[in-house]
Amino acid sequence: MKIYDRKTKTYEDIVQYGAGKLDFLYNNPVGRIFLGIAVSPFVSNIYASKNAKKSSVKKIPAFIKEHNIDMSDFEDREYKSFTDFFTMPVTYTALIFPLLFLLKLPLEENIFLWIVRGAILLVSVLQVLKIKVIKPKGIWYGIFGILAIAMLVIYLVVI
Repeated sequence: MKIYDRKTKTYEDIVQYGAGKLDFLYNNPVGRIFLGIAVSPFVSNIYASKNAKKSSVKKIPAFIKEHNIDMSDFEDREYKSFTDFFTMPVTYTALIFPLLFLLKLPLEENIFLWIVRGAILLVSVLQVLKIKVIKPKGIWYGIFGILAIAMLVIYLVVI
């Protein structure tokens, strides 16, 4: 697969997972017949359950090598399945900083800087002490969404 690099203004070839199978499905007349079946929810669920099994862990080293993945960017842990390799825990940064960005809009610059410094300090302390974040579930997804929307509305009203 080729992608366009805007900085160098050149096309680069990248390794795509399952490229041979995708090429067959999309660029071969026989493959086009199987394409509808391959993308059906039934087949997708079978493939997903296969990759969620403990035995799928053996696919991870080959995937890392094939795609030249720098594992220092990943959490040092034992993965339960191939699917688990692609799931990353929610971090404090992911939860707090989008809301802080929206909070910045109606506040004065110096007040916002103190809030951001406090948030960075809090996130840093929690990460250094290795205090795990609880993933927002159920109602918490809604609360974060409502907070974000409320902050955006406040911003739009203030301006």
